[in-house]
Amino acid sequence: MGDRRSTIMKTTIVLKKEITKNLPNAYNQKPVAFVGYKLVIEVAESYNIDSEIFVFQRDVTSKYIERGVLDTFYSIASVAEIGFLPVGAPDVNGTNFFRESKIELVFETINEAEDAWKKISFEVNELSIANDYTLDLTPEEYISYPNASMRKLYGMSVNTLLTSDALLDTLVSDCIPSTDIVYTEGHYVDKYAYCVIYHRYGTLFDMFINDVKIDTTIQGQITITGCNEQPQLCNIFRSTSPVVATLQTVQLSFYRHIEE
Repeated sequence: MGDRRSTIMKTTIVLKKEITKNLPNAYNQKPVAFVGYKLVIEVAESYNIDSEIFVFQRDVTSKYIERGVLDTFYSIASVAEIGFLPVGAPDVNGTNFFRESKIELVFETINEAEDAWKKISFEVNELSIANDYTLDLTPEEYISYPNASMRKLYGMSVNTLLTSDALLDTLVSDCIPSTDIVYTEGHYVDKYAYCVIYHRYGTLFDMFINDVKIDTTIQGQITITGCNEQPQLCNIFRSTSPVVATLQTVQLSFYRHIEE
């Protein structure tokens, strides 16, 4: 069965395994009531994830226990647990769970020890896959508050290159709280479609004429006065080619591109 890992593969966990050797045949023929098999697993190296992936539970406090406490291996940490469980010891005023980078377990038979190793190593691999998905972030997206504070300019122009003044004079300006735009105008000569958007909103936008997607280019950047009266750096989007004249009204649409 193949690895379900995403193509990112940013997370790496290297485990070190030590296990008691199997008993010699001569010893196996005798009563072995006191035999135990130790399995020691330690995170030797880790990348893009904490090495403390083993969750322990602190059960009791007792004067009869060497350290005064009894800590029991509980599970492999989830991505979320790595984010909030402490390392080395429980929080005094919090949960009685904590994380370590090493576990030592003892089993009655070598088969039990090997089975435990298989289960633990499988779950560690699942953790690395889950952590990779956590690291696979969507493109940055900025939203202003109040969300109508960023000015937008859009419309049609016969000019190939608009200056700052020409943009303000030629295009429609508004502060509607959305990056999406739908605009219509009579279009009787060849014109370029323009849209000017706050630069932190990104460059992933699609432009349509009458619901047909057209090629766009980012012509450059300009600084205009935002709806909050503050300077606002913007990207200038322009159709790569002029939109051919028509006797009908055209609709210019500009939407934030949603990646699959």
